[in-house]
Amino acid sequence: MTTRRLLLLRHATTEGFRPGFPDRDRRLTEAGQAEAARLGDWLREQAIGVEQVLCSTAVRTRQTLAGLGLAAPAEFSDPLYGGGTDTILEELRLLDDGIGTALLIGHAPAVPSAVHELADPTVSDPAAVRAVARGYPPATLSLLEFTGPWADLTTARLVTVRLSR
Repeated sequence: MTTRRLLLLRHATTEGFRPGFPDRDRRLTEAGQAEAARLGDWLREQAIGVEQVLCSTAVRTRQTLAGLGLAAPAEFSDPLYGGGTDTILEELRLLDDGIGTALLIGHAPAVPSAVHELADPTVSDPAAVRAVARGYPPATLSLLEFTGPWADLTTARLVTVRLSR
């Protein structure tokens, strides 16, 4: 069976709400832009070759993706903007089985909730499980691994969590 890697990323740090602008249009701060760039550097240092990106349509998730500097194709999904854990899992289960490593960029509470739901505590790194339990601030990235087709994704091994702070 093929081992697949799944990266779940909460967007980087954003500005507060701006009067007259919807939440969907919130932008990254300078700190958020730097966080995204550091995450992209980390992915390259770890030789994690992302083959497909699923990204919320919000401005802040698009900016996070741009800051990563990845060459992978991206699919923008409106349901990822307001959807919950079930939406994330439904989107992931639709991925083509030719994809070995996928990155999903979304929002809290859905992204951390998906990590909690997928991470099998019997095989996951205990330090990574504890890190997720302590919180999932902006620009937090979880790496999970599982075997089998994307359509059967129900549990995975939480390998590591990279906190932006």
